Amino acid sequence: MPRFKAYNYDQNAMVVINYRDQLQPGTFEHAVHYLIEHKLDLSVFHPKYRNDATGRLAYDPAILLKIILFAYSKGITSSREIQWSCETNIIFKALSCDTVPHFTTLASFVSRHADEIEALFEKCCWCAMNRACWVTNSLPLTAARCPPMPLRSGRVRSKNWARSGRN
Repeated sequence: MPRFKAYNYDQNAMVVINYRDQLQPGTFEHAVHYLIEHKLDLSVFHPKYRNDATGRLAYDPAILLKIILFAYSKGITSSREIQWSCETNIIFKALSCDTVPHFTTLASFVSRHADEIEALFEKCCWCAMNRACWVTNSLPLTAARCPPMPLRSGRVRSKNWARSGRN
């Protein structure tokens, strides 16, 4: 009779993960992280927050943008699915620094800032197309790797810079 190594699903394990290491240079998620952290001006989002002295702390717009833009790049437009991805996907966890915004927070952010989000997404793609933004220690993000921006209706907005064949 064959013998096999024993296994046990009823056990705990501690896994150490460095979130920055999960954002590999040369990937879209790394480019989004780099551009939002170092190149793009996000002050356009600040006037809509009124919690300077009182109120609950808000999620940083940089974190929400990273999550949303990466989700859109993967074709995920449902706020519930984005929340689930933040709970289960290591790249989403890395982009969100292991925070899990509620789906209503994500939906509210997108609906309140739709024009600003679209403009920043276009800047990311323009930057990639013109090779103006080089991602540290990696190749530049090329226009072919820049996914098209989904519309609120779930369709994809097709522009000249989005010729990746995923329209």
